[in-house]
Amino acid sequence: MKPRRTNAVFVVIALLVALVGLPAFDGWSMGSRVPAVGMQAEDFTLIDLEGKSQSLSQYRGKIVLVNFWATWCKPCTTEMPAMQVSFEKLRDKGFVVLAVNELEDDAKVREHIKQYRHTFPVLMDRDNKVANQFGVFGLPVSVFIDQEGRVQEYIKGGLLTEQKIDETVVRIQKQEPVKAAALRQRPMNCRIRQFAVGGLALWLVALSGIVYPQLTAHMAQHEHHNATTHATVLS
Repeated sequence: MKPRRTNAVFVVIALLVALVGLPAFDGWSMGSRVPAVGMQAEDFTLIDLEGKSQSLSQYRGKIVLVNFWATWCKPCTTEMPAMQVSFEKLRDKGFVVLAVNELEDDAKVREHIKQYRHTFPVLMDRDNKVANQFGVFGLPVSVFIDQEGRVQEYIKGGLLTEQKIDETVVRIQKQEPVKAAALRQRPMNCRIRQFAVGGLALWLVALSGIVYPQLTAHMAQHEHHNATTHATVLS
């Protein structure tokens, strides 16, 4: 009975892993709660690439684009030039970009920023705390926050363009009605880690469905053989 119980437990665990996609172990998708549009954005403090402490609250009175990204995420790095152009164009009009890097080494991030000549602040979310705070599940995620610190738009995936950024900033400046998050499609290449793990778990479940019956039959045959042998010896 012990091997049978062990296999049953394995199947249950593998199935649970496949269903949840291992979010607790995926460092890039640990988000728990997406802030509702119109609610106050929770403050945070992170260290930038210059070693200085920066808080969201210190930019109160400005329109802030908080962008969660990583160098390995192609959609993230593709949209950053548009962020740079808008930052240079609108910074004197009360607009700031805070690029929050997820779980990467300072040197690697610094090299990337230098190579592409980005000048907006880059903050290091070393323990994924701020990403989790903003319900980040997959990269990139962009959050527009108004002058009063309220979330005005929450964008999952999809590439930010210069036009999109400019239009959003203008809308916030005019205080037009807020709208729900857009572009919810998450880029496949930035979620491949999660799907790979889930796929592996499904494969293990399928394999157990093939191996377990065969193993059970083999064990039964082996037990029958042993019982027959034992009976023969006794006789």
